Amino acid sequence: MKAINKYNLSELFSFDKDYYERKIQETFPDISKAMDKNIPIVIYGSARLGVLFKANLDRCNISIAAFADSNAKLWGKQIEGIKVISPTELRKDYFQNPILIASLLYETQIYDMLQAMHFPLVYPLSFLNHQYPDIFPSPEYFQTFSSLFSQDNQSDIFEVHEYWEDDQSRKTFYNLIKFRLTLHKPYIKEIKSKYPQYFDPEIIHISREEIFLDCGAYRGDTVEHFYKTASGRFKKVYSFEPDRVNFSKLVAIAEKIDPLRIIPINCGVYESSGAMSFNELGTIDTRLGSGNSSVHLPVVSIDDFLKGKEPATFIKMDIEGGELSALLGTRKTIKQFKPKLAISVYHKASDLWKIPLLIRELNKDYQLYLRHYTNEIVDTVCYAL
Repeated sequence: MKAINKYNLSELFSFDKDYYERKIQETFPDISKAMDKNIPIVIYGSARLGVLFKANLDRCNISIAAFADSNAKLWGKQIEGIKVISPTELRKDYFQNPILIASLLYETQIYDMLQAMHFPLVYPLSFLNHQYPDIFPSPEYFQTFSSLFSQDNQSDIFEVHEYWEDDQSRKTFYNLIKFRLTLHKPYIKEIKSKYPQYFDPEIIHISREEIFLDCGAYRGDTVEHFYKTASGRFKKVYSFEPDRVNFSKLVAIAEKIDPLRIIPINCGVYESSGAMSFNELGTIDTRLGSGNSSVHLPVVSIDDFLKGKEPATFIKMDIEGGELSALLGTRKTIKQFKPKLAISVYHKASDLWKIPLLIRELNKDYQLYLRHYTNEIVDTVCYAL
């Protein structure tokens, strides 16, 4: 029998949207100072996201004084005609200027460092996207706040909260909702798992007969972790990666580890088989969609792929927002064979509840677990056993 759910969502939702909006505004500096055309700003993070922020701010006629970056190799260089400076130089020359954090994976680390240095005007990505999603885009943050106040979504949120199998899952879900309502990062820090992503030993156990489908294999990092976790004892791995640059590196990893049992597939996974438009970036951000880097790449449904093959026993999906569609293309496998699942549920705002509900709809015999693996909004995994 499940324990009583002590993580009370009703209490959180007893306050309305305006209440939480006020709380967020009170937490961070006045956003008008970051958008003041008379005050030059500094963008902390000079990689792809920082460059995108600059382009969008240029269109708003916001002056950019510098990029700041923790990478010493970039200090003194120019990116898009803007100098890259160190944190020390930032404090010396731009202490009173607004600092906008352009990093998803290191947002908290940068924010905590700048807070410790007592900068008065620091704006994390979460808050920037909350205020101006078109100027400071981040798919992972997009509508994570506003989506919580739809009646249909709230109904789904309350429903899925009753399905979690253990207390840690309930706490993880509760804290993630609380973070989305407040943008208060300590709620995420409280639930960060100490175990490896996708292979949490409290939940996942690898057998000698494992047939593992790695959907969104990137450059082979998950394959390496799987091989280590399984101590080399498994039957087969199929690794799916549509991006051709990433795929070439995945092939090299597979050949190095075990070319006979690890089979790279240069293909995405989707609801049906065919070809889809991808933003092929050669990075971890390759995803379905149009844009300057858009190309047509092959996709396959898992049900189609497994025809004539042994059934998969364990399926992992981390495919940049395509998980719901890919699960629909796995419906026959899930209904008939009930493989273990490890599915990312953070790429889109509603994935956190829609994906667990879809899994339960496809096979009501599953037990559901939820774990989170970083101090950021990324890397939340729904497990089904």
